[in-house]
Amino acid sequence: MATVFALLMMLAFLVDQAQQVGDSLFQALWAKMGSKRRLWKKVLSLFECFHFPSFRRLYETLLDFQKIPLPNTS
Repeated sequence: MATVFALLMMLAFLVDQAQQVGDSLFQALWAKMGSKRRLWKKVLSLFECFHFPSFRRLYETLLDFQKIPLPNTS
């Protein structure tokens, strides 16, 4: 079982690396976010709240995301 988990971790790492090198949308999003940590925090926050048919749509949403100004309460 440990071997299976180790292989799954290696596969996940391989997919992540291939995505970083080959996906221009991911690269643009990473550049916009500035760090991988911030990128994955944003992905997780949207992923937990909304349904996306694909990661491509999730990435496009994050690229076009605009902050909504808070109403003035004073």
